[in-house]
Amino acid sequence: TLWPLAGKSEQKTSPAWLGKIRIARISVAAAVSLFLVGLAPNSAGIALAIVAGAVLLAGAVFSDVKTAAVGLAVAAIAVGIWFVRPIDSPGLAGLELTLLGRGEQALGQLRAIDNGLRTLWATTGTLGVSWLVAGLILALVYFLRGQRKAEPSEKRRAICWSAAAALAAGAMLARGGLYIPSVTLAVALTWGLLPLMAGRVPTHRSGVWVLAMLAAAMLLLGLLRNGGLAAWMAEIAGQNDFYLHLWVGFLLALAVAWLTGAKQILLGLLGIALAALAGGIGEILQGLLTLRSEQFSDWIGHSVGCAMALPPYLLCMMSRWCESADVKPNISRPDSTSS
Repeated sequence: TLWPLAGKSEQKTSPAWLGKIRIARISVAAAVSLFLVGLAPNSAGIALAIVAGAVLLAGAVFSDVKTAAVGLAVAAIAVGIWFVRPIDSPGLAGLELTLLGRGEQALGQLRAIDNGLRTLWATTGTLGVSWLVAGLILALVYFLRGQRKAEPSEKRRAICWSAAAALAAGAMLARGGLYIPSVTLAVALTWGLLPLMAGRVPTHRSGVWVLAMLAAAMLLLGLLRNGGLAAWMAEIAGQNDFYLHLWVGFLLALAVAWLTGAKQILLGLLGIALAALAGGIGEILQGLLTLRSEQFSDWIGHSVGCAMALPPYLLCMMSRWCESADVKPNISRPDSTSS
């Protein structure tokens, strides 16, 4: 919050005050950082180590000695914190480390409070964790390489964004990180916007790909013997499979409604009906392809979830009738017959 405010003030302030503003900004940032370090020194040490790694990576990609020096300084601070209070182990004690992991069988020995690294290592094995970490590092290298010829201010922004993305990934691998919604949103935001921060022009793609991936994920959820994280979340909330199917149906119906009926209400309603029908087809496949029998109550829960998508969809579509035709002439009204 203070950074953009200070930037605007620098444009309107005399040069004599610029140095004082910058010193005040750095002082406030340092005070807040020290306060957070005092609250959680262990987490602060890990966070500083992650930031140091991102800055050192940027220094290597940019061939910038100053950036590498900053990374080494941050790493030295992290090491200093470790000497004052040793950082806890990543929580892998007692874990059977295998090459490919044990899949859903490992979920029976894991808890929601376990860190994400332990959960991923138990389910996907050393190969899966190595693939994930290597992919994240290569993504950052690709992002930073595209900024080598950029202006110094853009390079600094790229370094800050790389550090933020690395911190979000670290939070996902930390204790309970896979079960905290805010962490999931942070990872999606920082890593999903890497191409945009690199200056790449967004490419418009069909929403059918999103629907296909969503349908595949839901099909796997219905056919697997153990529902994994989704089933755990329902159990933690004290709910049964009915509520799990309810929210799955709601998400699927809302996605189908927007993809099929963004301009035509009737097509959106048809999409919601098809989403409800898909729940019944999924139950039939569950009875044919797995040891679990099809359950009519699960289909009812799925259909109720699809019906829950009707109010928000209809509210958004009908609100267009209140818009002026001159505001967005390229968007058809819901009652229009044009495409």
